[in-house]
Amino acid sequence: MGPLLLQLSPAVVFGVLYWRRARTLREGGRPVPGWRVACWYAGLVLIVGTLVSPLATLADDRFSAHMAVSYGVIVAFITAFFAVPTIFVHAGPTEQRRTRALDWEKFLKQGVATATGHCGGTEAAVLVLLLPFLIFCFGIVVAVSAAFIT
Repeated sequence: MGPLLLQLSPAVVFGVLYWRRARTLREGGRPVPGWRVACWYAGLVLIVGTLVSPLATLADDRFSAHMAVSYGVIVAFITAFFAVPTIFVHAGPTEQRRTRALDWEKFLKQGVATATGHCGGTEAAVLVLLLPFLIFCFGIVVAVSAAFIT
């Protein structure tokens, strides 16, 4: 099994699994929105495109190309951190969008309801800010590595 086949096989497997689940949901009367399916497959195309593009082989030869891929990942995560909350804000019914956000004291006291149960305000704040902090630390490590290696 060649390395390219090994790299591309998970994308093919997950693409087929997603297609089968979307088909099952559609047959059950709960179709997946078309934009969501398009986003899923666009992400797979970007992953596969990155693995088979000249950038992948160039990243092995030149450190600057490798750093471009790392910075691309950082930019993608930061974009997602701003885009996803914006989508959530505009996704609810119109009358719910006009409600005001909780002030900090009420948020800490009441907490939030999550898919896995109730979460206190402090725990929610830590969970929401942990991943961006880790991404920021990853960016610092990448920048320092680039400075020392080049």
